[in-house]
Amino acid sequence: MVVPSFGVVYEATEKTTGAKYAIKMVNGTKWTEKENFKFVDEVAIMKDIVHPNVVRLHKVYQYQQRRYAMVMDLCTGILCFAGACNHCAHCFHA
Repeated sequence: MVVPSFGVVYEATEKTTGAKYAIKMVNGTKWTEKENFKFVDEVAIMKDIVHPNVVRLHKVYQYQQRRYAMVMDLCTGILCFAGACNHCAHCFHA
């Protein structure tokens, strides 16, 4: 588990395929209405981005009002926020 400033990230395994993902739990309960709309807009953009150097957002689940689970590519082994790889700070660090 990683605790970044934006949420908590867990490693998860899809039961049917065995594929591993990063699940970013985001709590937006303290956001203003404008911040919430910005988050929703950014998620819509992130879902459309498919590039080998960008962590992919596969799906977003809203499980309570303004609480989200973001299913993303899992990156392991490198401290991405230190600039050591091509991905951003969304990566899970084993």
